[in-house]
Amino acid sequence: MEEKATPIEMLFDKMEDYGKTTFKLVRLKTIDASAEVVSSIVSGFVVAVFVALFVFVFSVGASLYIGNILGAVHYGFFSVAGLYMLLGLVVYLNKKAWLIVPVRNLVIKQLLKRKMS
Repeated sequence: MEEKATPIEMLFDKMEDYGKTTFKLVRLKTIDASAEVVSSIVSGFVVAVFVALFVFVFSVGASLYIGNILGAVHYGFFSVAGLYMLLGLVVYLNKKAWLIVPVRNLVIKQLLKRKMS
């Protein structure tokens, strides 16, 4: 003869199922948010590599051209290096407003995207 489950036992079974389902849902949401952030970082990195290659080739060309104008190739390379030094200094002085805050906001936006929509 089969024993019928008491309402308390049924309640505990339902609570256990609910807890397992909730844990799985949180895990899947975490994986989804992590995948969004990682894919954004990887795609940004790929774009940055191509931009860096372009800038490198362009810089070499500009250095050679400026060097021809100034009469010595090394003058062109020094000129372009000085320009990069000035740009680097400007970026360094404004790194919080131009880099840190926007990147932080992007990561937070990606992590909380599911909760906001």
